Amino acid sequence: MCSRMEERFPDAEACGIEMPDADTMGAMEDIVEHCSEKTLMAGAADLFAALLRKKYGLKGEATENLDFPASPATPNACLVVCGSTQSQPQHWNLPMAAMSAEVYEGRTTAAAWAEEALRLYDEAQGLLLHIPFHHLTGREVAVRLRHATAEVVKAVVEKCHPAHLIIEGGATAFSCLHALGWHSFRIVGQIAPGVVTMAEKQGTLVTLKPGSYPWGDGSLQLALLS
Repeated sequence: MCSRMEERFPDAEACGIEMPDADTMGAMEDIVEHCSEKTLMAGAADLFAALLRKKYGLKGEATENLDFPASPATPNACLVVCGSTQSQPQHWNLPMAAMSAEVYEGRTTAAAWAEEALRLYDEAQGLLLHIPFHHLTGREVAVRLRHATAEVVKAVVEKCHPAHLIIEGGATAFSCLHALGWHSFRIVGQIAPGVVTMAEKQGTLVTLKPGSYPWGDGSLQLALLS
């Protein structure tokens, strides 16, 4: 499944539907400004904010990124979970615990993966979990992989108590947070478009990033780990 709307809906333009790319508020406002009164616009909160400013005169400056307060987390107190097939874990300066082929293909449970993850975190006080395989597809596979990942995350969080949990991939995030029993959060800030940091009630920072969103030039990783 591709995350690019143009590929998922190849007949959209022929039907009069345009899906422009916009990765900044300025680009979003430019799109809104050039839409006619007969255009029906659909999008997320940024589009609505741009519409209010450009079409209805709402006062206030556009905000690219909200201020991100200093985080108590450091690379030595951080668990990063790359649950998206588009993840690029090589950009992180953390030890990695990769899901084994046996777990990926459903030939064994995630117990050995959890054991390895706990050992590596105990040694380095920081860890990145990722799935290095992509040859299996289908909903059943995706659900099984998410559950295995969530099992390992639960084991590491409950024993090692990382100060910052960073999860890439929306479905993975849901599975992990559900496994932990975390349902209530306080918004801390937005550090990049679509990348939001929250605080769980016990104080653990949780940052969520959609799998299709880019990590950029490395500045996002630096912000998360500093």
